[in-house]
Amino acid sequence: MSLTSAASRLRIRQLPRCSSRWLSTTPPSDVPDVPKKPRARSARAPTSPDVPKKLPARRGPKPNPDKPPPSKPKLRSEVKVLALPPGFDRLPPIPPPDEWRKAFPLSTAAARDRVSIRNPATAVAVARAFINGDGTKTGQPKTVIEAFPGPGLLSRALLTLPPSELGKLIILEDYKPYLEYLRPLAEADPRVTLIEASGFSWQTYTTMEEERRFDTERLPWGNELHPNLHFITHIPQNIPGEQLVAQLLRCVPEKSWLFKHGRVPMSFILPEWLWRRVIARPEDIERCKLSVIAEAVSDFAVALPSAELMPFNDHFHPVVSSSRVASRRSDNRIIGNPLVAVNVIPQAEQLIDKGKLEQWDFILRRLFVLKNQPLSAAMSSLAPGADTLLKTITNPELPQEQRVDIRTKVKKLTVSDWALIARAFDDWAFAPEDLTIDSYMNQFQER
Repeated sequence: MSLTSAASRLRIRQLPRCSSRWLSTTPPSDVPDVPKKPRARSARAPTSPDVPKKLPARRGPKPNPDKPPPSKPKLRSEVKVLALPPGFDRLPPIPPPDEWRKAFPLSTAAARDRVSIRNPATAVAVARAFINGDGTKTGQPKTVIEAFPGPGLLSRALLTLPPSELGKLIILEDYKPYLEYLRPLAEADPRVTLIEASGFSWQTYTTMEEERRFDTERLPWGNELHPNLHFITHIPQNIPGEQLVAQLLRCVPEKSWLFKHGRVPMSFILPEWLWRRVIARPEDIERCKLSVIAEAVSDFAVALPSAELMPFNDHFHPVVSSSRVASRRSDNRIIGNPLVAVNVIPQAEQLIDKGKLEQWDFILRRLFVLKNQPLSAAMSSLAPGADTLLKTITNPELPQEQRVDIRTKVKKLTVSDWALIARAFDDWAFAPEDLTIDSYMNQFQER
């Protein structure tokens, strides 16, 4: 069999996967519809007339002679645009899918590292899963702060929600090609406030509060979520995006940023590889400092799994070639790898006390350098004389749940173990006073 015929047959087998999706790539002209060539018959030994010939197994349902034959599966180049969901028709239009790359050029590194929803049906599904999720629904109109909205398809989906669910939408965006389609949105719906500034800058949020862009009530930290405030964002596909997730989670125990207003839920669209790091447990290979902080401060729930957001090109901008993604590892930052939509719920009872975050940072950073070592061997890395803490956390007079198994490897410690280590460190009379980490964290704390 020739390579050409084999490749043709392989392509045909894959066609049904993309037959009915809402795509936005420009139809390539270099992918012709190659007809299937007849398969060459190889010489076979004659069969005995007494042995009945074995028929190949039938695949799929039995054909119905009264039903017209199914239509030919569509190639990726034959784009089928689904009708806009209800409510979109009253909002300012957005470019059709095959014009997105031209309308929103990837001319800067910041634009190339960003992902935006471009399938209207996906946008509606994500908006409802974020606002009316099992852990985020409050039954009251919300003020939603949306960062990194792109040209605003998810913003439009949020605006299809009734005023009883969405009271106000504050959009943070500073990329000019996207602003061109966000400004008309602010003019069309009085619920929209557009702030032409980056959602990554902490000063943006400070200015927003100083100018009283929203008047949400500050509530005490308690068992109930804040009923009227919600933060939503597409996480950029780069190192600053990963840092943004870490910093937002770090704000929870300090009750800073939006958490000054209470237990404010957050919703992210983020890479699946980053999501695995966030929720990694002690037995997972992805377990890291971020995993420990995340587990200590928040609960997490999948709003839409990655399986419902794939293939990537059916849902997101920018469109990428499959060969580009396949040639790289599945756990890196390249655009085109799976994404997941998640809800983040700050815990009512925080393991990290307010003012103790810097201490946790110091302990985690020092011990995770020796993550494959047992705690008994790694404890001395905290500071000179830190070995004495081993006696504190293994004191036989303490209840079992207040002791730590120091034979456990650092990366296998539970969040409860880390809390006990942090408490012993806090009570240690000789704990170092200088717990600073890097300049990025210092800059964040000052803000």
